[in-house]
Amino acid sequence: MIKKCLICNKNFKTYPCHVKKGWGKFCSVKCYVKRIRDTPSEKLNGWRGGKAEIVCEVCGAKFLRPKYRVKQKARFCSTSCMGKWQTVSGNKRGVNNGRWKGGPQKINCDECGKEFLTFLNFIIFN
Repeated sequence: MIKKCLICNKNFKTYPCHVKKGWGKFCSVKCYVKRIRDTPSEKLNGWRGGKAEIVCEVCGAKFLRPKYRVKQKARFCSTSCMGKWQTVSGNKRGVNNGRWKGGPQKINCDECGKEFLTFLNFIIFN
């Protein structure tokens, strides 16, 4: 199938299946790149709405995140602020942590019979 390039108006060959998919608009990568560079980002297919200004929950700093990330709870300006929030709020400590194994357990030694504290993830069962 013969098509005309949208940038340089040169005729070029392309496959009908490519035209069906919305491809086959440019004669070369060079023309495609020129189109991408000259087109405002709002009109490109990958546009997701630009950036939104968000205020960090910990330090109050304003920062920019893509609008699609706002729905994903982009609430912190950095990983250090996220770490501070996790420490202060306690939502990732102890029982609230997804990897919580029950805390230290009292165990008697098989050799000497002495009682000591250990965590279940350190016990090796034979």
